[in-house]
Amino acid sequence: MNVKLSVARTPGKLLPQLLFALAAVMGLALGAALRAPAALAQSAPQAGPAASHDVTAPDAPALTTDVAAAGMAPQAGPGIPGPNPPAQPAILQPESAASEAFLPILGYLGNDEVCDTWVTAQNVGSGFTAVSLVLFGAPGFCAPQAAGPLKIECSGILKPGSSWNFLGAQIPAGAKSAQAFGLSTKTFGDLGLVGLVSEDDIIASYFCETLFFNIVGDADDYRRFKLAYDTGGVFGGIPMDLVVGQPIAVEVYRRCVGPDSPGTITSKYGAIGGRRLGVYDPVYGGYTTYVPLLYAGASGYESWMYMQNNGYECSTVEIWFQQQDTCLRATICEVFTLSPGETYQWAASDCVGPGWVGSAWIRTSQPMAIAIDHIAPSLLMTYVAGYGYLRYTFDGEYTFNPASQMAYGPLVFSEYNGWDTGIVVQNLSHVVNAKVKVYFLDRSGDIVTTLVDWVCPRGSQSFFLPAIADLPGSWVGSVRVESQKWATPGGPVVEAPPVQGVVQLVQYPDIQRLSTNEGIAYNMLQEYDAYDWQLGNHRGGSASGTTVLAMPHLVKDLSNTGVTDEVAITNFIPVPGFTDFAIYIYDANGLMDYVCQKLNEKQVEYIDLATWGYVNNGFKGSAIVSATYWHHPLFDGKGVFLRHVVGLGAVTITRNGAVLAAEDMPGDEASGTLAFPIHNSFMFMGLEPPDCPGLDPAPGPADCPLEIEVASGNLELDILDGQTTEHTIKVQHGLADVFQMCEVTDVDVQLSVLHTDDGDLDVDLIHTVDPAGVPVSTTADLFSGICPGGSGIVAELDDDAATLIGSVCAPIGGKYKTAGNALSLFEGEYPGDDWTLRITDNGAGDQGKLLNWTIQLRTRTNY
Repeated sequence: MNVKLSVARTPGKLLPQLLFALAAVMGLALGAALRAPAALAQSAPQAGPAASHDVTAPDAPALTTDVAAAGMAPQAGPGIPGPNPPAQPAILQPESAASEAFLPILGYLGNDEVCDTWVTAQNVGSGFTAVSLVLFGAPGFCAPQAAGPLKIECSGILKPGSSWNFLGAQIPAGAKSAQAFGLSTKTFGDLGLVGLVSEDDIIASYFCETLFFNIVGDADDYRRFKLAYDTGGVFGGIPMDLVVGQPIAVEVYRRCVGPDSPGTITSKYGAIGGRRLGVYDPVYGGYTTYVPLLYAGASGYESWMYMQNNGYECSTVEIWFQQQDTCLRATICEVFTLSPGETYQWAASDCVGPGWVGSAWIRTSQPMAIAIDHIAPSLLMTYVAGYGYLRYTFDGEYTFNPASQMAYGPLVFSEYNGWDTGIVVQNLSHVVNAKVKVYFLDRSGDIVTTLVDWVCPRGSQSFFLPAIADLPGSWVGSVRVESQKWATPGGPVVEAPPVQGVVQLVQYPDIQRLSTNEGIAYNMLQEYDAYDWQLGNHRGGSASGTTVLAMPHLVKDLSNTGVTDEVAITNFIPVPGFTDFAIYIYDANGLMDYVCQKLNEKQVEYIDLATWGYVNNGFKGSAIVSATYWHHPLFDGKGVFLRHVVGLGAVTITRNGAVLAAEDMPGDEASGTLAFPIHNSFMFMGLEPPDCPGLDPAPGPADCPLEIEVASGNLELDILDGQTTEHTIKVQHGLADVFQMCEVTDVDVQLSVLHTDDGDLDVDLIHTVDPAGVPVSTTADLFSGICPGGSGIVAELDDDAATLIGSVCAPIGGKYKTAGNALSLFEGEYPGDDWTLRITDNGAGDQGKLLNWTIQLRTRTNY
């Protein structure tokens, strides 16, 4: 947790607060009631996979694959450079970005408010959290005439893995878009901040009330709140570093009255996370997002784009339309103003067509979240736009590149109960053509067929299974897309440009496929969200691909809400072997139970909850899929073992009023979206970790968690004149120990000390390991004699910070580096065993307390 106090404008309607006058009594005493479950989960013994080089498995209690958040895109994925200055992500504070989600469309279908909306928010972090949903109405003027938020809705307390449903009257009439914010469920007293408010309160509840009375209908106060939340500033006298909650994943499910349709049409999409907004391009200006597929009066479809401004200022929007099968110049249309939080809808037919099919790229002056509807009689499909990359020279390195040369689709159908599949691939290069190869794989992982075609710069191409002659009949499987190098005779070799894609699953009532019954669209996974093709990377394990997936909306409730779900889970690994995983089932109150599964390489597991007796009728909850054990070994050319690799993906399908293979009803009963890859720390709470078949006798894991965080809890240890105060945190491994092949790559320390003269204090960090019964210690002098006369220290020590500890007095809030980068002394060491904080009071007449402290370690495998 970062603690930062900075000067920010406080809304005039809020009560005046004493911010710095009470710094001496500030602390960071984490509440035992909130910390105990996490601490127990960290230390609890758990079942684990086989050790040595035969297997790699994740650390079950705190899964920490560090690429992206539910909802969180990487700034660099495996093999992907960036971002380097001057590129900056839209939300600079990573904890804030992981705890935000953006919902570009709610109750509207095109221009019409005809949809009922069901929003599901899931806690995918390592502690308790709550969610506030900030809703906006139809777009209007820019500030100062902007309308601001329409309403605030707040959840209760969510355990890791569980979800909260916002539906019915909670989504008010006129709500077009929303933003979700994770909020801490600690109390102000837990953090020593009671003096900043009139009395102690739960932070999430306090801010829900504060937002309701201060930002609803006030665009200016909303802007100040979001800026403080994103940057760790101050809002209403409260440092927002302490308010930010856990990472969240959010899904939006819509049931709408369709055009020219007697029935209900449905769709769903995954809300765009705060780290999936791309970066600002300082060379070309603005933000860029990419839309692989749009229809303008073609094949019976009309496409609508819903563009939500998630910045702090009004934005302009330029839309560049590129027709398929032609590399001619794009057509440009423009939205002149769009206020923060609001959504503007744009029909492709308003700019191009009729009979037009193609792609688009969108340039904006503020970060955008964009959802796309494909609408036809009796059919609705929704997916979200991807974000662009920066390249400042023709043949230079990408400065920021969240895309890759590979894309994965966990689920495809071929003549399966009337369902067929189309794959649409967009070339993200604005310079060169892309040579794209598409592999269609059946449920067992065998390649059924492949297709190859060219894609224009920033254009797209469709690969449609029903158009392939002599394709074997009905099957369920997956798809893989490759962008490949190419050359022309006498010309240079052209590097493979990055691509992205969308999968369309459509059910047709007749063999001619002249009309449609139902449709589903979902975004394909990039390498960093699935698997680093094809050999992983030098570490293997959870660094090679995704091991944890979140499913916020998991329902088996046909009798009440009329909804039931299906799940397709895919093992993307091409290397012979298998991956075991557990499906954790949650209701709103936490973990209920789990079930174990196994997939061989490239296989697909398809689960229909309507026929899965394991889940009871009437269930409304969520799920986490976590790899528990995998055996996909790679060897070098001499037969020497290199690493094990792993990579999972999933799609959830929601049926409205019907089940799989049921007789067709009027309207579109099916919708679907990707499960969220989880790359931040996730903590299992409630039951013991999975005891899946074959794991019972296995020793500890052979995979290093990328991040380990252990907190002391509330200490209140006296710091007395001329004496030394010590406290030791024992970092245990894996299920009980950290794998012996792990090494430290980075150490951060969060510290909360109450003292009347900071200049008296000498603070050291000592790491003691005990190999072969011989203790070995490393001591780092974190700081000494800083800020004479200063009162109290509430700070994070991070040698990557820009500010030296002691240069701001007193250091209440923020990140600071140590003198001489003292924390780097621990890099390369084994991360486990004892970490001791030692505080010596070298002065007289001033005393204090060590309230609490936290050790954060980043690790890697050293073979």
